[in-house]
Amino acid sequence: MKPFTPTAHQILDSLKDNISPIITIDQSARILLWSEACTKLFGFKRNDVIGKSLIDVIIPEHLKDGMRHIFSGTIPDLQDVDFSHPIETEAVTADGTIIPVEITISYFEDKGQGFYSAIYRDISKHNKKLKNEIKQREIERKQREFLEENIFNFASDAITINDEQGKILKANDELCKMTGYQKKELLGKHLLELSPDDHSPEPISSLLKKGYLKGYQSQLRCKNGNTIIVEMNAALTFNDTGQPLGGIATYRDITERKKYEDSLKQTNQKMNKIFSAVIEAIVVTDGQGCCTEVNDSFLKMLGYDREEIIGKQIMEFVPENHIPEPFIDEVRKTGFKKQYESFLRRKDGTIFPVETNVIGLFDDTGNLVETVASIYDITDRKEYERQRKSFTLQLLSLLEEERKKIAYDIHDSSSMTKYNLSMLINKLKALAVEQDEYKIFELALKTEDVFSDFWATLKNLSYKLNDPSLEAGGLSEALHAECNRIMQEHSISINMVENIEGVNISNDIAYSLFRIFQESLNNIIKHSKAKKIDITLAQKNAAISLSISDNGIGFDVAEQKKTSIGLGLISMSERATALNGSLNITSHNPRGTTIKAVIPIGDTGND
Repeated sequence: MKPFTPTAHQILDSLKDNISPIITIDQSARILLWSEACTKLFGFKRNDVIGKSLIDVIIPEHLKDGMRHIFSGTIPDLQDVDFSHPIETEAVTADGTIIPVEITISYFEDKGQGFYSAIYRDISKHNKKLKNEIKQREIERKQREFLEENIFNFASDAITINDEQGKILKANDELCKMTGYQKKELLGKHLLELSPDDHSPEPISSLLKKGYLKGYQSQLRCKNGNTIIVEMNAALTFNDTGQPLGGIATYRDITERKKYEDSLKQTNQKMNKIFSAVIEAIVVTDGQGCCTEVNDSFLKMLGYDREEIIGKQIMEFVPENHIPEPFIDEVRKTGFKKQYESFLRRKDGTIFPVETNVIGLFDDTGNLVETVASIYDITDRKEYERQRKSFTLQLLSLLEEERKKIAYDIHDSSSMTKYNLSMLINKLKALAVEQDEYKIFELALKTEDVFSDFWATLKNLSYKLNDPSLEAGGLSEALHAECNRIMQEHSISINMVENIEGVNISNDIAYSLFRIFQESLNNIIKHSKAKKIDITLAQKNAAISLSISDNGIGFDVAEQKKTSIGLGLISMSERATALNGSLNITSHNPRGTTIKAVIPIGDTGND
């Protein structure tokens, strides 16, 4: 292996005690650098692993063959691989434990020799949390299926679930009772086979057009040949592309009202048991918002007795300074309101956040007569979101500090090296002139050119890590400086308009907007093929907005976010969300892309 230059060696040596687990290897996978954080993570001491193959130290057995293949030279050089995004894999510790890790890899060269540096992150806790979430969702799914199955079987109406052709996939007991058929005789039958020969099902065209049918009077033919009059309600189900998957139909025998009422009474008793047993807090109100029924979970949530709630307006349990936006019109229009966040007040006066799902119940004329609301206490979720925002802000702040530290370290550690190398090169040139050694002088000039390029690259790296104009002149000056640099280095026209005079912008907001700006322009340069960029920085409605538009080729935003390439977009969104802001991306091929970040001024999400 060729030796490092002093500058490269000093840079690597300054990283070995970094707080992050960092490993550097050569092209044969031999370990050259092992930070102290790696010892803490994997348990191996630095002196025990330096010079050894990475494959023999932390690569699990089931991944060793693949890694040996990668470093065998039978595939393209790794420097051609895109390492711009983290990779999830596994590593083995000194005690033999296999842990999931996320690694961020970078490639660099020194005098023709390639090296790879990787930052490792233990994601065991993240994976455990994900498994717990999946397990909880499975429990909730089974609970929903249990409730749906019981509601299906306990319903007083006859119900069929049908495929897209109208054939019966499932029928409840009430339909069997109504028609005289057994379930096995009904399964596979077409709905038209239950209609009298002289009765044409007129509502089919309306059902296909609207997707639902309500209150339609029709007839059913029983197994013994008799016909009964029924009131039918039906709805289609659709896939993601809008194609019908099937439907559900309910039939109510209105020729035997008494029988229907008795059956309904029994069903109500069963439903009341389910109503009382469900975990979610449920409240039923009439058309005027007056509470008519609540379950035990609702009483426990608010701390009241049933007699203290029944007959009162639901709004009496809402804090005066947290009156929710009216949503009853939406319930009247669509029949429901999902995941509505508001606040409730307990009997002891404490106020807590809730998420509510509301279903409207209507009479035959379409008037709203009742609402059924399921309510979830989301205090823990809100606290988690608050802590997550706070953690994100702290992480971003630490990241900025680390960038500054690295930038200063690069500058300080390389300045003296630059001076010494310049002196040596000048002496070498003087000696070559004195001894009339033209080849030595020519080599000295080439060395000087290479060193100048290296020094310019190093300065540019230090600048990108810590833009001095951001601290010295603020956000506006930093954006202008970055625009000028990009226009000098790339053939792109940039027009920037700003209106933030007199606006006090905190460091958190300034750094986040600047990093969003940098990431956006970096993506434009790499991918958009744009020739023109329009930038607007303005203050409006107690918020500051940054809009970046280009005339490039555009991209599919939804698809991009699904791929690893979209991590830059996710990072920008995380920065805005951490400050209670928003990031909106619109892109259409070939009309270009617009990225707009809006962040409230003075609100960092720490309250």
